[in-house]
Amino acid sequence: MTKYYVDDIKGHRLYEGFDEDTAYRLCRQYNNNCGGTYEVDELDTDLDEFEEINENNYIFPQNDYLTSIYGDDESIKKDMKMAIEYVTGKEIIDFKLYYNDPGDSGDRATFQAQRIQWK
Repeated sequence: MTKYYVDDIKGHRLYEGFDEDTAYRLCRQYNNNCGGTYEVDELDTDLDEFEEINENNYIFPQNDYLTSIYGDDESIKKDMKMAIEYVTGKEIIDFKLYYNDPGDSGDRATFQAQRIQWK
């Protein structure tokens, strides 16, 4: 799954998410209407490689992208939340984050979103 960022040259973020159309539309609109200097950056992730255990539990097995931000639980939850919401089309209020420790070797960890509370 590709993650899109719309930033200006000063680093002000306008958009962060997985919807390509939204990213390019917002960038174009802001640049045309505000004379802005926004551009779209793309980052390939492996966030589309997850399994739905049941409606309230998702697992991201041996995930390289999330492991690279290992230790920053808020960022991990944010990215997992965006990915699940994008695929399901439903909004999440909160969930419990669990993961195994990838250790010092930098191996890919497995991340779980459990007890999801849907809006």
